[in-house]
Amino acid sequence: MVGNKETGEKLFMIEQSYMLAQDIHILKNNNDSNLSPWYSMNFGEKLKTPEWEFTKDQLYRFES
Repeated sequence: MVGNKETGEKLFMIEQSYMLAQDIHILKNNNDSNLSPWYSMNFGEKLKTPEWEFTKDQLYRFES
């Protein structure tokens, strides 16, 4: 996740894998080609990706 200190907007990437830790893909943002592959946290009610739709409560973050 990255944040713009001036505007406060937060952006994130989504990765997808059918074989976790072996074959990971970063998803394109087909809703906003100017941001792609980043997605804005201000996506409204549902986040649409090429294959799935998510609500904010379905998004998780890995912390290092």
